Amino acid sequence: MLGAGLPNRIPAYTCTVACISANAAIIAGANLIMAGDAEAVIAGGVETFSDPAIKISKAYRRFILDMTMFRRPKTLGGKLKLLRKMKLRDFIIPERPALGEYSTGLIMGQNADRLAKRLGLSRESQDHYAEMSHQRAAGAIKDGRFNEEIVPVVPPGSGRAIVHDNGPREETTFAKISKLRGAFDKKYGTVTAANSSFLTDGAAAVLLMSEKKAKSLGLRPKGYIRAQAFTGQDPWEELLLGP
Repeated sequence: MLGAGLPNRIPAYTCTVACISANAAIIAGANLIMAGDAEAVIAGGVETFSDPAIKISKAYRRFILDMTMFRRPKTLGGKLKLLRKMKLRDFIIPERPALGEYSTGLIMGQNADRLAKRLGLSRESQDHYAEMSHQRAAGAIKDGRFNEEIVPVVPPGSGRAIVHDNGPREETTFAKISKLRGAFDKKYGTVTAANSSFLTDGAAAVLLMSEKKAKSLGLRPKGYIRAQAFTGQDPWEELLLGP
């Protein structure tokens, strides 16, 4: 929030609930407004896959904490004693990011393949949907429908602004993507690199307020929250049915 240039008198907090974080943030903001605790709320989120957090090894973390906080040896001998417990690999090999989903141990693509089989979603239907999605998104960008919603960003060091989503591909056709093999289950899988969500960086935000407040400011609501509900699901059979 401070990085966005908003004044520090405005309260803010982070909502982290994995894939449903955006929905939870929006509903949290709506609840504040309905309770009379806020007049307007910005609910936003960000995701980055190009620079994920990768931890140093557990042994290295322990070494740093012992050297600086817990044991804090005063002498060179004490420091060398801690250092002797370390191996070279502890300093140079980081922890591997946890790719698997916690409850199933499977990565998202594997879970998607399982759910597609369970629901009877054919490879053809997935490819046709991907074709339609790409062409509609690319067409909307070309027609300028998102011009007032997209904020250009300049990645550090690039010196060049990104003004359009780089994911949609207008040239995507069923004939092209139907030739790809399954990305996660090579033999029987129907989820491919073309009909899956791509890994990307991005951010989005919505401005929430009561209808009365919006009209007093001369704003026209783009949508209304009529009702909301959250429910738990079986992570093994229904993981990707939410949010």
